[in-house]
Amino acid sequence: MKPPLAIFFHSYLSGNGVEFGHASEIFLELTQAANASGLADAADEYVIGSSGGEANYIAACTMACPKATIVENPLDSIAELPTLQLAHDWAKANPTGRVWYWHLKGALHNAGTKTTWTIWRHCCSNAVIWGWRECMKGLNGGFDTAGAHWISPERYPSLCSSSYWGGNFWCATSKHLARLVPIDHINWSRYHGEAWIGYVPKGQNITPMKFANHFPMQGCGQ
Repeated sequence: MKPPLAIFFHSYLSGNGVEFGHASEIFLELTQAANASGLADAADEYVIGSSGGEANYIAACTMACPKATIVENPLDSIAELPTLQLAHDWAKANPTGRVWYWHLKGALHNAGTKTTWTIWRHCCSNAVIWGWRECMKGLNGGFDTAGAHWISPERYPSLCSSSYWGGNFWCATSKHLARLVPIDHINWSRYHGEAWIGYVPKGQNITPMKFANHFPMQGCGQ
């Protein structure tokens, strides 16, 4: 019997420096990737967490894959945390499951920085969305999580104290997600949302399936 598969897609389409037209292009790019790769069809659940208010929620509803359920996150929510909470809750309720997660990487970056973040996002989506079948083989074969740009204290001792996926696109087993620390919606910042995938209990290890190094971006492409 195949393990259940769920997608969680965090969307913030406008506000606080995010320009709607640019963010919408990214939303549609990632939606098309999920559809064309076959991942959307394979998913048992497809959840889009929409932040930023009612207008963003309505826009997400109009652009989303018909299969997706759109959840309007609280107005006072911090960055990706409410959508990650949905993924955490699902993982605990589906202990044999597999979870895919991504967000509008690069929506805040235009002009001179846009190219770098576009390449970065494409590398992440190449690994996690377009390469979802290889990721699934890895998770079924014993890896806890898979993605591109694994950042660890061993490689970057001055950058982090726990490991995470740079860019915050990943897939993981429910077993791995269920053991992570509870999400703190009051005291955490947006950066904790990216680091959460590596917040395992002290003394436990993570086995990541890595498709690309962080910098330089080996394996990345436009």
